[in-house]
Amino acid sequence: MEPKQIETQLSWLDEQRRKDNESINRLSEQVLTTEERIASHAKQLQDLSSEISRLAGLTTRIHQMDETLSKQRQDFSRQLGEAEDRRTEKEKALEKIRKIDLEPFAKQLEELRSQIEVMEEFKQALNDRREAEMRITSKIDNLEKMIEDLDAKDETHSRNLVSLGEGRKQDSRRLGELQTETSEILKRIETMRGEHDSTEDRVRRVEVRVTDLVTSDNERREAQTVVLDQQNLKLTGFERNWHEWEQRLAHFEKRAADLDERMLTYEEIYRSMKQMQRELEEVVERLERRINEVTEMQRLADDRMKQEWSSFQADDQKRWNTYKLTADEGWREHDRLHEKIVSQILLLEENVTDILHALSEIRETDQQRVLEIHSLLRDWAAEIEQRTRSGG
Repeated sequence: MEPKQIETQLSWLDEQRRKDNESINRLSEQVLTTEERIASHAKQLQDLSSEISRLAGLTTRIHQMDETLSKQRQDFSRQLGEAEDRRTEKEKALEKIRKIDLEPFAKQLEELRSQIEVMEEFKQALNDRREAEMRITSKIDNLEKMIEDLDAKDETHSRNLVSLGEGRKQDSRRLGELQTETSEILKRIETMRGEHDSTEDRVRRVEVRVTDLVTSDNERREAQTVVLDQQNLKLTGFERNWHEWEQRLAHFEKRAADLDERMLTYEEIYRSMKQMQRELEEVVERLERRINEVTEMQRLADDRMKQEWSSFQADDQKRWNTYKLTADEGWREHDRLHEKIVSQILLLEENVTDILHALSEIRETDQQRVLEIHSLLRDWAAEIEQRTRSGG
């Protein structure tokens, strides 16, 4: 191969290299432009992401506000429930205190009723005793008449029975004294119920003894002595019973005085209870008015809160609809930009693939040309060396 041909080939190779360099520069510029576009799209994506994050933060704040309002509503409900519970507890406490205050008065009333019933029983017993005493008095009068008759019949035997007559006189005096004492006892004794039967038995025994004296003159002295002894014993027992009944009567009078004092105390307590009841009713009335006022205030607060909540929900719904429309429009714009960017990226990928393929072909062509140039240079060097040897 001659030097001209080699120079021509080298010139052609240089021209091809220059064209390849221009193609590479042009492709590099396209790659840079594509990278700039990708960077701008990435920036737009970043801006969209920041806007989405901001909107997400706004949504979070809206949810937090909803939760805050819900908690506040729950707190209001809880406070209302606690206020209602406290009011119920106060009512129960007042009712309990009222029952505790009224309990001793109720007990005293029951005691007074029982004591009044006892007094009624005493009155009934006294009435029964008066009737029994009247019956006893009539029987004693009959007994005195019978004794007088016996005295008239026994006048014929007075000479033989002087001592007996004197004893009879003494017995008469004793009977008179007994009658006087009995009259006095009848006036003073008010509660002798158990002695009625024994007195009737005593009268019956005296009648039997008098009948025996009438039927049997021989046994009259002994019977009269027995009767007198029995009367003496009975008088002794009667005096003892009289002292016991005096003590009982004094005790009853003392209890009656205590009962009067208790009645006065009860009247004072009853008046104080009435005053306390009126004061308690006034307190309860004021408390009910206060509760009604608090209930009305709470109702007004609930109504105002419901109105504010409804207004807030309406405004929030408007803001949410506006935000939703804006967000939907932004997302649609984002989708359009994303699709556009994706299509551009796909196009760039295709261009890059073509460029890489062209670069690979250029590199293979350059390698092939370099190998050819190397082979030409080696042939050219061998030819020059051969010419040099032949010329020498």
